[in-house]
Amino acid sequence: MNIRRVILLGLFLPTAALLVSCAAPKTESAEAGLPGDLALSVTVYSEYQDPELIARLERWRRPGRYVIEPDWLLRSAIGAGARESEFPPGTRQLDREQVESLWRAISQSGLLREQHPDAIPSEQTASPPAIGTTAIIAISHNGSTDARRIVFDSGGADAQAVAGLVDQLAALSWIRE
Repeated sequence: MNIRRVILLGLFLPTAALLVSCAAPKTESAEAGLPGDLALSVTVYSEYQDPELIARLERWRRPGRYVIEPDWLLRSAIGAGARESEFPPGTRQLDREQVESLWRAISQSGLLREQHPDAIPSEQTASPPAIGTTAIIAISHNGSTDARRIVFDSGGADAQAVAGLVDQLAALSWIRE
């Protein structure tokens, strides 16, 4: 093999490999990747008002508000007075791994499925429940926003998934179990 062929093969093979990898079909996980515009707000309402009793509840049952902005700043406010209209103070800056973990929890929860039975027009239109523990959730992603009202006491798969998501947000907010 002469030197010219070796040089041409050396130039061609990496270019060919790059073209093949770019032309390869996207896998499901690549298509379901972290949206660049992800934002999340979760408000947990509880029927309890007593701070001592609230402190003894499971972390995901405690009333509070969690907001993740598109720049991954986590904002948190804990306590019976949390509302959708509140904009909590910044708690911490999340890193990519933490946000990807939250996105996986959201994606696997079923909250994003079309015609969700607990869909609401907006988090601002939801009223707090009279009794029980309920989460009002708004998930902005890929140019759209999905809002849900999940009653924890229903015991359904969505309630369990949201309980896990809220617990993850509480842990990221340094709230102890």
